Amino acid sequence: MPWLRAVWREPRYDAEAAFTAMIATRTGRPAGDLAVRVEAGVLNTALRIGVEDWALRSDRAGGPSPRRR
Repeated sequence: MPWLRAVWREPRYDAEAAFTAMIATRTGRPAGDLAVRVEAGVLNTALRIGVEDWALRSDRAGGPSPRRR
């Protein structure tokens, strides 16, 4: 799975910045606030784990899509 992590590295950093901005805007808190950054990191990690789990399943063709999961 190292190859998958390498592919994900750059988009994950970009996504985390976007999630941080989104959470800050929607909550009225500053983007530099630690809680906002942690929330963005948790969201980003949860999405990564979900997609990795889906990608590694041998039965994924018959199972739910990542979006439904």
